[in-house]
Amino acid sequence: MATLSVYKRACIRALDDGGSFIVTSATASSVVLYQFTNATTGASTERHNADWLYVATGNGASRQYHVRTSGYVPSTGTVTIAPPFVVQPVATDQVELTKLFPCISNAPTSDQSPSMGADYRTLINRALARLYVPRALGLTITTADTYTTGVTYPWLDRMERLARDDQGRISIREPSPVAGRAPVSSAWRNWELVESGTGTVLQTRTPFASATGTLSVDVLSPADTFISGAESAVGLLSDTDTALAPVEDVVAVFLQEAYLVLMRRQTGRPDGGQWAKLYADQQAIVDRLHFLDRSARVPQSAQPVAA
Repeated sequence: MATLSVYKRACIRALDDGGSFIVTSATASSVVLYQFTNATTGASTERHNADWLYVATGNGASRQYHVRTSGYVPSTGTVTIAPPFVVQPVATDQVELTKLFPCISNAPTSDQSPSMGADYRTLINRALARLYVPRALGLTITTADTYTTGVTYPWLDRMERLARDDQGRISIREPSPVAGRAPVSSAWRNWELVESGTGTVLQTRTPFASATGTLSVDVLSPADTFISGAESAVGLLSDTDTALAPVEDVVAVFLQEAYLVLMRRQTGRPDGGQWAKLYADQQAIVDRLHFLDRSARVPQSAQPVAA
């Protein structure tokens, strides 16, 4: 499992959009960052204008600020922010400095963050929603022919999200008829997902004669629905929340999601076409991912249009 913080830092590196830095010292409205100096003659003080500074660990963690105009001092690695810190960081705290996207969505709107923009946390959750993770659900056996799954597992809404065994059968196991033996395949009961008035239900043509034991249902669930070991409808929220998807897969899909936002943000500008090209190139990489949820439906409105 990886945390939101791990995913975020990997995505920032992949997009070449800044990085993570250790605080050396701080005042009420500035921080000195370790290895953030630039000794080049004439180095610009405006290089980080309007960048976002997110406090990742330590005092005031999870708060976000903007870098002031001419708020970078290259010779000392000092960054001045606005508004002032709510809680002032201290030495060894860690911050993340980014330009294209804020880390979280509560940053003020600016030229770099129009209403059509996004943030790292949102884009990572979008990436997770397009990936699946294999896991098993436990359903208490009843004598009914249907099992309500839509309430607890609203994402279990299509047959493609029921995993298959080596013989191509739906992978559901039931208690062995012989006491002490391992569970056996329940495929012979002819399971299928069916839409009902109350949502999707798992239905069998051959109900159990007695309500004893547990069904183990192998599924392919969207990676944003299982967070920190529990069902979730909101995905990753805090930096310590965890998900099961491989970091490299999340980064691959994140990049495509980020290119899509940047392409639309730059409509009519010279670099809009470049983002469109990167989006198209990334599609070929994403299509090769083993854990890509190919049953997901991409709305027509999400399709890219070259600038």
